[in-house]
Amino acid sequence: MLLIFVVICLTSDYESESLIHVSGKQGQDQFASKKTSATIEDMVVGFVLYQKMMEQLAQAESLQKLNRGEEALKVLASTEQMCTAYQQANPNDRAANLSLALFYNNAGDEKQAEQILTRLLAARQFTWTEQERLILMGTLQKIQRERPADLKSDERLEGFTQIYCCQNCGRLHNYISMPCPNCDWHPPSIEATARSMLLSNTYIEIPSLIYICKEIANGKTIDQVVPNLKESAAELLVGVELRDVAEKIYSLLVDNEARNHRSIPMLRGCPSCGSRIMFSGEKTCDECQNSLRWPEAIRALVCIDNLLWFIENWIEGPWTDQLSELVCLWILMSNNLLRKQAAPSESERRYAMDLLRGIDGLKGPNSSAYVEINSPHDMTIHVVKDKMDSSTQSFVTFLYMEIEAFVSFMEKGILLK
Repeated sequence: MLLIFVVICLTSDYESESLIHVSGKQGQDQFASKKTSATIEDMVVGFVLYQKMMEQLAQAESLQKLNRGEEALKVLASTEQMCTAYQQANPNDRAANLSLALFYNNAGDEKQAEQILTRLLAARQFTWTEQERLILMGTLQKIQRERPADLKSDERLEGFTQIYCCQNCGRLHNYISMPCPNCDWHPPSIEATARSMLLSNTYIEIPSLIYICKEIANGKTIDQVVPNLKESAAELLVGVELRDVAEKIYSLLVDNEARNHRSIPMLRGCPSCGSRIMFSGEKTCDECQNSLRWPEAIRALVCIDNLLWFIENWIEGPWTDQLSELVCLWILMSNNLLRKQAAPSESERRYAMDLLRGIDGLKGPNSSAYVEINSPHDMTIHVVKDKMDSSTQSFVTFLYMEIEAFVSFMEKGILLK
């Protein structure tokens, strides 16, 4: 049994992106929906400079995909000059400052974006509503968290993103202010929200979260796996500040639940017969034999979902810091693809490859199989015959194929159309 010993302390990192909501139908139409929420973009959406900036950023991205790197850099330099010049000429203009921060964030210069947002939150000449301040703080915290582990200065930011273990299905996901994308469950009360808050990498290390995943997958309830969870959650709610965090998360959930249902299992169904598709690279449905014409974004999402399933159900480590960080990165990529229709950025893809290089390998149950990873392009399957069961060979081969697919996505990028 796993016992949680909770140190009650305020962590403002909770749900830093939970002000971003989306709407749209379920099924594969989820990828065609647009977000309809309060973000920094919404605060400057009518600003002419912002519109021009986004057009040029899109142009630079298109040039990069065509391997016209020098031309893309020229477009980015011109855009930076345009945004900087306008901000310097209008230092007290909120939209000018926000647009400049957005440029740096979208262009991959998170350090500059962080500096601008920090200054805007502290500057006296700007007046922000509570909602606007939450948006700015959430974006700032996201930047601070989503940077390589060796560049982080705040020891509270454990992992590339905040991740939670679902109390119902035991799978990992990104936000408890939204229904679980794997089983559609969500906390039904503030007390249950506090329990979900504890089942996160803020309070529990990634290997222990994975242990909880495996136990729930094996049929145990969350109270059987973590017998002191309710008591720890009640203790958390005694603190005024953390109770306020739980209440805000629960309020976000209740207010936006109807708009935030997203189903990974539904996306994984064959468009013709509804049968579950297993391998992300499948070309035809095994059940109905119809051609499977999945968009690349769905294939990437299924690939990452499969890798996470192996982590949560089959792989036994070794649990290095790199693997824990990669799990967080997979959760972030999955969430962004599912809820924002956003492909992994170049920096995220590069970081994923660096983490893969540092893992060395992945071991199956009872050390029955091992995928040795000398590099993303040099992997070897090892199987121990006297330890393997009837599923070992197929499982380890499946894992190997999905790692290969993931490497391909990280190298060439993911097309969203």
